[in-house]
Amino acid sequence: MRTESDVQDRQLIRGFVAFCTTSISCYLLSIWPFLMNETLPTATGLRQACLVGLGPASLVGAIAARRFSSAGATGWIAATLTTAIFLWVRFQQLFIAGEAKQGAVPEYSRDLQWILPVANVVLAIVISLVVAPREKPITDPIKQG
Repeated sequence: MRTESDVQDRQLIRGFVAFCTTSISCYLLSIWPFLMNETLPTATGLRQACLVGLGPASLVGAIAARRFSSAGATGWIAATLTTAIFLWVRFQQLFIAGEAKQGAVPEYSRDLQWILPVANVVLAIVISLVVAPREKPITDPIKQG
């Protein structure tokens, strides 16, 4: 026979697994095209990396937010925050290599190194708020008597 604490433990573990799985999978989906794409300094290469990486990661994150509610939504937002840091560092690397004549100078504006990561995080937060189901507030059994 299951006690109430067993049910709460299962919910806690389920939420933890959903958070970790969502954050790791969305992060890896997001960054791999930015690492593997040789044409990233071109506008076409950047567009391709965004479509191949950020697009599927957003789809997986939205599905996780819908299926696992706040655990999935926060996992996706955590992934986009770490992806934002990765993207900022990757763009810095591209611009520095271009200035040092060790690589192609990126075709896009330097402002993109902060606009794209911030837009990705804001988009994830907005979509999470829209698709995540509303949860009932947890009531404290001690206060209920």
